[in-house]
Amino acid sequence: MAEQSPTIYANSNEPSWGRAIATAEHDDRREYIFEDGSRRTFLRTSRVIVAAVLADDERAAVLKLLAKKAPAATASKPKKKRVLKKKVAAAEPS
Repeated sequence: MAEQSPTIYANSNEPSWGRAIATAEHDDRREYIFEDGSRRTFLRTSRVIVAAVLADDERAAVLKLLAKKAPAATASKPKKKRVLKKKVAAAEPS
């Protein structure tokens, strides 16, 4: 059978996070989005992140769910808007 892409992963120490797909690659680490909606980064050499073995129908369902949660490839991180707080003058006693 040919290699399927993308690979679905799981954290062997935290099964409650669900399965994950890699969303970004760096020199020494990889970022993942998990089924619980969390985004986490692990070293590429981490032994707790393992490839998940799934049946084809379950794999398709997990990929569909994770694709909705994964950031778009072209999306940039939104900039924080600077909010200026107005100073409120203390009310003068009458």
